[in-house]
Amino acid sequence: IMASDVIYGISKVPSLVRTIDHYLTKSDNNGRVFFATRDGRKGVQEFLQLMVESGFVKVEDIPCVNGRGERNNDIIPQPFQGEDRRFRWQGDHTIHIFKRGKNMDDEISSQHSGSYYHSHN
Repeated sequence: IMASDVIYGISKVPSLVRTIDHYLTKSDNNGRVFFATRDGRKGVQEFLQLMVESGFVKVEDIPCVNGRGERNNDIIPQPFQGEDRRFRWQGDHTIHIFKRGKNMDDEISSQHSGSYYHSHN
């Protein structure tokens, strides 16, 4: 599963984790989730925490530093030009890679009563 910029707040994090759980293969541990997001966005830390609580294992984090200040306006697309919008183009990102834990056979909801998942659902 590959996703980019799908978290814009905390409220949808449980639904996102349920969706990942539904679509990522449960037959073996070869399935992976590649999740790219802007660093510091609301909901990202909650997503990372809930993935681990839900039985997923973090495989790797890949930082994607965009080199702030090294780009000029000639190569920044027009919708991102201007001081008030430039941060959207020049922000730092991270790709988080997860896989299922070895014993991830049950659904998330049956594993984590009282966890973040249930308290925010």
